[in-house]
Amino acid sequence: MKKLIFFIACCCGPLVCSVAKEKRYIMLDMLDSLYQVKHYTLSAQELYGVDETIKLYNVFGEGLILFSMLPNFYGDANWSEVNIDTIREELFDEHGFRRTMSARLMSGNSGDKKTLRFGLIKSDNGRHYKSTHCLTEFFHLVSYSSIFNSPYGTVNTGQSPLTIREMAALYQDEPGFGKPGQRWFPLDVRLPWTYLPEWWLLQREYLSEVFEWQGEKAYRFWTFTDWRNHDGLNIHRGIDRFVYMPGKGIVGGSYDFYFLFEENWGFIDKGRARHNKTKEQLWENILDEKVMLATEGF
Repeated sequence: MKKLIFFIACCCGPLVCSVAKEKRYIMLDMLDSLYQVKHYTLSAQELYGVDETIKLYNVFGEGLILFSMLPNFYGDANWSEVNIDTIREELFDEHGFRRTMSARLMSGNSGDKKTLRFGLIKSDNGRHYKSTHCLTEFFHLVSYSSIFNSPYGTVNTGQSPLTIREMAALYQDEPGFGKPGQRWFPLDVRLPWTYLPEWWLLQREYLSEVFEWQGEKAYRFWTFTDWRNHDGLNIHRGIDRFVYMPGKGIVGGSYDFYFLFEENWGFIDKGRARHNKTKEQLWENILDEKVMLATEGF
């Protein structure tokens, strides 16, 4: 029996080692060679009052994958140099990337739609750098009437517009959300935390406005969800308000889950100041659907 166990261990050992490391990193060079990639820079100065930038990478494929390079509030660098050989087993190849991204795009789990699990790798003069904080989001791109369902993670440019202010008023009149006067609107950032009843059914993106920006049609969206995680980052919110332009991707947005994060019970350090706004100012930003727009011209 001991010989049999030893034989099995020897045979399985290499297999275990070969699958032990999860694929986490994506080469920007690979994305550029396989897909249409549009990238933009956002400034947080006006919306959040801090001198920080966010880099967006829109990857067009089966749907839209948005990589957002979020500021590093614990240091100065949003990229750190890495020896590519030390993470080679964690790099996606073309087939693995397509398969994994497609599965997340089709998933109904909000944890699959928005995640900090993946990172980007960029090359510069023979050196490699990995992202420090990268948010990855998956969106379907469609255009159909509001009478059809738009699941969470859908950019539907054909739906009828509904603003956050209009939804806030409708929410108070909906009997399914509790007694009148005791219904806390789930987007209200002035509260310690909020909860959207049956969020797994109700959370979704709403179109609020179609407008012209830089001579082209643009669509403003916002996300109907809550602040249910009161002891960590509400990653499920992702880019909770955003502007989408056909052929260009998401060209602006807000990241309240990240910039409004506060230390909770001492479990997670928030790092340096993430904003300088009052709760009322932040709430007005939400009601007015303010976003950061790309600094680049088209």
